[in-house]
Amino acid sequence: DINGNLLYSLGTYGTAGEYSFNKPRDVAVLTGDRVAVSDTGNDRVMIYKILYQE
Repeated sequence: DINGNLLYSLGTYGTAGEYSFNKPRDVAVLTGDRVAVSDTGNDRVMIYKILYQE
């Protein structure tokens, strides 16, 4: 949020569960307020939407 408080955390490290990261490598901020995370351990790229709280 605008005060710097954590609102949401992206996944967890490890192999437990479908949404967990396993060897995340690169993070890129895309257009349209999106973030891409290269998750090489799971052979995928996760794309998240950045949400803002006012």
